[in-house]
Amino acid sequence: GQAPPAADGEAIPAPAEQQPQPVSNFGQEILEEMLRELDRLISKYYSPEWNEKPTAQRLVELFVEQRAHLTQELNEVSTGLRKLSDRDYLGPRERRRRAQLKEHEVLGESIDYSAYFTSMEHQVKSKKLHDMRQTRLSWMKNANIM
Repeated sequence: GQAPPAADGEAIPAPAEQQPQPVSNFGQEILEEMLRELDRLISKYYSPEWNEKPTAQRLVELFVEQRAHLTQELNEVSTGLRKLSDRDYLGPRERRRRAQLKEHEVLGESIDYSAYFTSMEHQVKSKKLHDMRQTRLSWMKNANIM
């Protein structure tokens, strides 16, 4: 249809169809840093100094929820389920690694498989950390701390 008329009688241009914005992903380094910061904030606002305040309790709930989302995203990135492009938010180590890979590909050298082993190592560490957190949460619930 036509654009609606403005108060002065001139037509107001209809907004152009907006294309969905591409979704950017975060690299492993960035996600790990985000998780460290969330852990720091959860510890802070869960501490006795803060945990009686409803706002702090709500923050902890939100941080824990966000932590779960970021952990899932990290698992997807580290296992290769979520592929990253050079346009994503990558950390400095990943950017260096990619630049080196491109150099080697230009020279016809073999491909670097270190990401595969780094991914496996990260999965083992993540599972271990998750198990430790679950044990701590279970202990806290049993001790009526939560």
